[in-house]
Amino acid sequence: TKDGNLGVFGSSGYGKSYTLLTTILGLAENLSPEEANFYLLDYGNGSLLPLRQLPHTADYFTIDEELKREKLVKLMKEEITKRKVTFQQSEVSNIHMYNNLSTEKLPLLYIVVDNYDIVREEMEELEAQLIQFGRDGQSLGIYLFVAATRVQSVRQSLMNNLKTKIVHYLMDATESFTVIGRVPFDLEPFPGRAILK
Repeated sequence: TKDGNLGVFGSSGYGKSYTLLTTILGLAENLSPEEANFYLLDYGNGSLLPLRQLPHTADYFTIDEELKREKLVKLMKEEITKRKVTFQQSEVSNIHMYNNLSTEKLPLLYIVVDNYDIVREEMEELEAQLIQFGRDGQSLGIYLFVAATRVQSVRQSLMNNLKTKIVHYLMDATESFTVIGRVPFDLEPFPGRAILK
């Protein structure tokens, strides 16, 4: 997950927010604040709140902060444009090549969305922007981590750009098949258990 988009799926209470939390904590343990910054959109039950105090956390958003959210979208659009120009001038194709060759390293930027279902249901403009960031951002070092209770909450255009997928127990077992395919065992309803793809 250091170098790609992540999708975490699971019914409520089976560990998807905790998976997101521990993934971010793992990144924070292995990367300095100069190497990674987190933008946390906490639209769930406040599970990402403990991450707010990390020196890596650039900003923390709750569901009702529309102006802050608009500023984030503007910031990310500008950053994507700036990085594209910088990479083109440096004749590199991705963040890893750039950081290996440059004396001025660029940080990895992580946009983390807990309860992505709300984005799909109520925030059409934000959803369109996140899909674009998920498509355009990976090679530029701008990554999207989303957690959703339903697989259908994530449009196929974004699903195709999720490099890593983690599936916890889902009430509708057919949903997990759409993400991970057929597996020789059932995902049992135990919190914390998941399949990684």
